[in-house]
Amino acid sequence: MTLNVLNPLTTMRLYLRGLFHVGRRASHRVSPLSTNTLNPINPFFNTINVSSLHASFLDCPLIWSTGFLFIIRYHFVSKSSPNRTFDDISKESICNIFQLIQQEQWDDNRIICLFDSALAPIWMSRALVELRGDPRLALRFFKWVGTRIGFCHTTESYCILIHILFYARMFLDANSIIRELVLLTWVLPGCHVFDVLWSTRGVVWVRGFGVFDALFVVLTGLGMLEEAIECFLRMVKYRVLPKPRSCNELLHRLSKSGKRELSRKFFKDMVGAGISPSVFTYNIMIDNMCKGGDLEAARSLFEKMKQTGLMPDVFTYTSLIDGSEKAGKRKLSRKFFKDMVVAGISPPVFTYNMMISNLCKGGDLEAARSLFEKMKQTGLRPDVFTYNSLINGYEKAGKRELSRKFFKDMVGAGISPSVFTYNIMIDNMCKGGDLEVARSLFEKMKQTGLMPDVVTYNSLIDGYEKAGKRELSGKFFKDMVGAGISPSVFTYSIMIDNMCKGGDLEAAKSLFEKMKQTGLMPDVVTYNSLIDGYEKAGKRELSRKFFEDMVGAGISPPVFTCNVMIDNMCKGGDLEAARSLFEKMKQTGLMPDVFTYTSLIDGYEKAGKRELSRKFFKDMVGAGISPSVFTYNIMIYSMCKGGDLGTARRLFEKMKQTALMPNVVTYNSLIDGYGKFGFLDESVSIFEEMKDAGFEPNVITYNALIDSFCKFGRMPRAFEFLQEMKINGVVLDVVTYSTLIDAFCKEGMMQEAIKFFIYMRRVGLLPDEFTYSSLIDASCKLGHLNDALELANEMMQAGVDLNIVTYTALVDGLCKGGRIKAAEEIFQAMLKAGVIPDHFIYTTLMDAYFKAGKTAEALNLLQELQDLNIEVSVVTYCALIDGLCKMGLLEEAIKYFNSMNDIGMQPNVAVYTALIDGLCKNNSIETAKKLFDEMLDKGVIPDRSSYTALIDGNLKHGNLQEALNLRGIMIDLGMEFDLPAYTSLIWGFSRCGEVQRAKELFD
Repeated sequence: MTLNVLNPLTTMRLYLRGLFHVGRRASHRVSPLSTNTLNPINPFFNTINVSSLHASFLDCPLIWSTGFLFIIRYHFVSKSSPNRTFDDISKESICNIFQLIQQEQWDDNRIICLFDSALAPIWMSRALVELRGDPRLALRFFKWVGTRIGFCHTTESYCILIHILFYARMFLDANSIIRELVLLTWVLPGCHVFDVLWSTRGVVWVRGFGVFDALFVVLTGLGMLEEAIECFLRMVKYRVLPKPRSCNELLHRLSKSGKRELSRKFFKDMVGAGISPSVFTYNIMIDNMCKGGDLEAARSLFEKMKQTGLMPDVFTYTSLIDGSEKAGKRKLSRKFFKDMVVAGISPPVFTYNMMISNLCKGGDLEAARSLFEKMKQTGLRPDVFTYNSLINGYEKAGKRELSRKFFKDMVGAGISPSVFTYNIMIDNMCKGGDLEVARSLFEKMKQTGLMPDVVTYNSLIDGYEKAGKRELSGKFFKDMVGAGISPSVFTYSIMIDNMCKGGDLEAAKSLFEKMKQTGLMPDVVTYNSLIDGYEKAGKRELSRKFFEDMVGAGISPPVFTCNVMIDNMCKGGDLEAARSLFEKMKQTGLMPDVFTYTSLIDGYEKAGKRELSRKFFKDMVGAGISPSVFTYNIMIYSMCKGGDLGTARRLFEKMKQTALMPNVVTYNSLIDGYGKFGFLDESVSIFEEMKDAGFEPNVITYNALIDSFCKFGRMPRAFEFLQEMKINGVVLDVVTYSTLIDAFCKEGMMQEAIKFFIYMRRVGLLPDEFTYSSLIDASCKLGHLNDALELANEMMQAGVDLNIVTYTALVDGLCKGGRIKAAEEIFQAMLKAGVIPDHFIYTTLMDAYFKAGKTAEALNLLQELQDLNIEVSVVTYCALIDGLCKMGLLEEAIKYFNSMNDIGMQPNVAVYTALIDGLCKNNSIETAKKLFDEMLDKGVIPDRSSYTALIDGNLKHGNLQEALNLRGIMIDLGMEFDLPAYTSLIWGFSRCGEVQRAKELFD
């Protein structure tokens, strides 16, 4: 602080101006001794060096005489005598006036007139000096004058009285006046209390400085801490130091108010001023540093304290123990505790409680219990806080039996549990499902006069909600409100969460709205419950709406919520939205976890976007996130399904290397994958490995094996697995029966298929669309069309919807059976049922129309197919070209053949063969030969039908040698020359008169 030192002449001028600068009564709020009335800087300390103003105005006759000469020039107004001047008053006997004051004749007109004048504040100061010999009278007169309407004491009046009272050892009254003055300065700007106290210190002719300590104490007590520090600095400058005890109080208040840096600076200034810190001072500072987390500074001060010869006490050690515990340095806290005991300081209950509480919070329950026993051995009686720490610690560790034991011991020791204790125990019992005991304890709690709080009710509501007893939880909620306890956000969140988990989403939403109406803002937990609840119920739109509302309310979604939403979007097929949220999540600083990546991997896998799913898997590993068993299972299943068995196996091996145990799902994916692609031995090898690893094969495992062996014609081995399945007690399901029925059907063993179908229904299993489709398809292929139609009717009556496979089998069977009208009816029934037809069923009908000579209807189907934007396949073109050729529409056939090239579709061997056969039968053998050569040039390998068609064409045109050459090529290629081919050759040679050669071929 900078003090501007003025020369003596300037100081005298300012003093005189301040003393006599009076006007209207209202201006008397400003002290005549104040040196900066127009521009106040600080309410307590001005910027003038007043060391030269050490005497009171009574000590300066020169000032008085000069003052009166100065006042003569001005007239002042008073209520009692408008025309009365200061000269009129001064002519009266001053001695008589002061005599009246001493006699307490304060209602005398002379006194009233004097104190109603504009000069009253000046006379008040003089009156107080005259009364210094009778401090009690001075105090009474000061208070009486203060009651005069429109009168305000000046700062110097207060200060003179304070000095008088302090000299008379009337400390309580002095402190009261100091307090009054300090509080008054908030409405009296410019009153420099310290400076005026300093300038009036000679009033009682004693150079005592305790009054400044009193001012320092009052400022501290009023919480004016920064002003107290300024006062301290002024005292240091004038070498009137406060008492160490007063400094300690300021240190204590600075620490309590969180102004730790300011308290450290004050401590440094205090020591620098030569004030020796006491044990109490060190305790304040050590506690301050410990609570501020500066443990090293606290330890350093602790060592310095001991070096100065001061002995740390119980409070010193307790602060260090608590600081070390909170800093996680438990070894150090225990060391301090041990040192405390070694130093002969017996830890009180408070210190033991602190140690036990921190040990319990840290999970070291055995150490806490050991200290508890030691505490009792030293003769200390544990209190409610001791037991609360232990009960809470054991409860959080899940050791509920021990927490209940401590509760019982506590009550047995005659210690009344607190609300906190009851809350722990009630929560304990609710979580343990012991609701009746919890309720009993709740009633007992009320009987003891303790009022349950929001925490108590929350535990009971949560307990009854989770137990599905919503009527009782609702009752507690109602009782809680009836008791005047406002439900918290947590209360509402409990209710909403349990309603969501129970599937009562409407009730949850209603309570959510009610919560907002009461003015409570839902938090992240509330929104999470609703988002998760609606997501699990499949109501994804509402789930997303709550998520948007949450973000709109300014609540940052945590990783869990983002995971729910990403999973929601992936399952709903909205992969772009899921990916966008994933990117936004990273931008906001949230780190995606294994669940985030797994949802995205699964979503992209199911959408068939395997490249992206594998990219996410790679990114996940690159981010240092270990895939879970579920993540590996998704990837392995995908690879097996796509035929990438080598990568699947490598991932399986890597999974085992990471100490993750593959589960039944992992093995099932591999068994199914290897089996479907014909690697049956490898599939069985994995099956054996699975059993060796201790996993019991389930129905899915056996179904995969049975299906694979059936598809590859190894029915006996499939039945071996069926028998093993039964021996191991694995119950056959619909898939097992359907797989076997389908296998029998494909082998033409309809009787066996029907037997399994009947037995399946007998054991209570309802056939599904796959079961019926297999039987219908087989019946159609065997020509048992009525049986197929009967099965279709039964299927519909059983409530099983016909799918595209079923309809295609029926249409194909009826078409091949020549029942085109019935096929058309089935086709129309399919459209009416909303089943979208595919190119296979159109191709089947088209082929039937061509065979029936209905070319127009066949071509109409082609147009309909194109109008519906159904992709026309090679199979459809093959049926179309073959049909047109057989109808003799060769040009049309060639046109559609060429259109295949136009749309970038490569004709296959069947298409080439159909057109070659058509050309041959329509006497275009040369064109057929060219087409055959083109087929070879384009890398399309002719099959037996291709060669037979060309051989037949050559024979019809008498090209016997070319026909024989083609036969030789077929034999060289290992193609069997079947009966139709031999028949064509024999017929061709016979027709050309080569009977002998024909006979040789026949033989």
